[in-house]
This record gives sequence, structure tokens and C-alpha cells, in this order.
Amino acid sequence: MPVETLAAYAGSYDVPDGGKTVIAEITVEGDTLFWNYDGEGKQKLDPVSESAFSLAGTWIEFVRGGPGPATHFLMKTVEGETKAVRRK
Repeated sequence: MPVETLAAYAGSYDVPDGGKTVIAEITVEGDTLFWNYDGEGKQKLDPVSESAFSLAGTWIEFVRGGPGPATHFLMKTVEGETKAVRRK
């Protein structure tokens, strides 16, 4: 996957979680995307498509409103779908 595409997903996102907001940090190292949820440590996101990644059964799909960075991602689990918005 092009590093430019991965770079468009990197950033901090606000994730609603049980009545509070948690920060998910998305970073790029080389040609790999990593996830750090609420400071718990980096985990590798495995690519499924150009915009979707898998993390231990959780589906993370990044959404872009054009050629710029992702505006949000959708986190899909067996419990449902959560929208996480990029921090300004």
C-alpha cells in the first residue's frame, strides 16, 4: 500500500467508549499502520483493502472526504459500529 495513503490515515481520533471519549493514535512506521488505543501500546493494523484494516477481529475502515487526510474511521465489531472523528 502506498505510504502516502497510510499517511492520510495517521492522526488522533476521538472514539466514544462507554460514555466517555478515548483517543486512538494512528501512526505510520515504514509501510505499516499502527494503532494505540487509550495509551495501551501500539498494535499493527493488518490491511484488508486500501481503506480497511483488521485488528484481532475488529474492522477499522478509514473515510476520506477527498484527497486530504481521513475525516474519521468506522470501527466495526460484533457489538456494532462506532464512528471515531479525527481531532482538529
